[in-house]
Amino acid sequence: MLGNANVLVAGDELGDLAAEAAFDLGPLQEPLDVFALGRALGFEATETLDVAGSPSIVHDLHQPVPEDLRERYDCVLDAGVLFWCADPATALKNVFRMTREEGLIVHGVAVSGFYGRAYYSVHPRLLEDFYLGNGCTFVAATYRPRASAGRVASPLLRRLRPQAEPRLSRNDAPGGVYLLSSGPASVVFGRRGREFSDPPSIPTNVQGVFVFRKGAQREPELPVLTEDAVAADVP
Repeated sequence: MLGNANVLVAGDELGDLAAEAAFDLGPLQEPLDVFALGRALGFEATETLDVAGSPSIVHDLHQPVPEDLRERYDCVLDAGVLFWCADPATALKNVFRMTREEGLIVHGVAVSGFYGRAYYSVHPRLLEDFYLGNGCTFVAATYRPRASAGRVASPLLRRLRPQAEPRLSRNDAPGGVYLLSSGPASVVFGRRGREFSDPPSIPTNVQGVFVFRKGAQREPELPVLTEDAVAADVP
């Protein structure tokens, strides 16, 4: 797990989520921290990585990860670290390098807003172009507004899936949608009365979770976004 994170959910709630997903969750031990959660999820070991606090691994993601961390993990969970990094490109490369072939990569990031909270809001296209360009496959994406923005964003988010044209569906991935795309889904936040408008008005404090599965091991390359690529997304 990237980040010296805490588990902010009760054990019985986790049990309910596991039952709903038909997942065989193991015993949840107290204190319910990320290490206990990792054991309950079936991982042999769980580690946390951060540059501050008291993680099990102290490392600056602006620097290449050491060899002993490369291809070490079946799942790398970014618990809200990428958008704190002044050099997200190096951080993304490190996440890719630490993940084993066929392993899962999960990013929880700010999609819109979080002003003053971190350095960036992360456009979903960055994650899509980086991971798909390096042989990964898209698994899932979900979005939610923070409580402070709920009254503004929630009605729009409820209408997101039926209204938006999924850009990530080109990978035959169920449920993939774009909130802030240059393509058809770019208007999902803009609304005039009951109709969506363009240009969109974007609510602040929207968070997203994006999941990818790594393909074969390779040295990761950074995407280059061109005007032609953007134009190709616009109908």
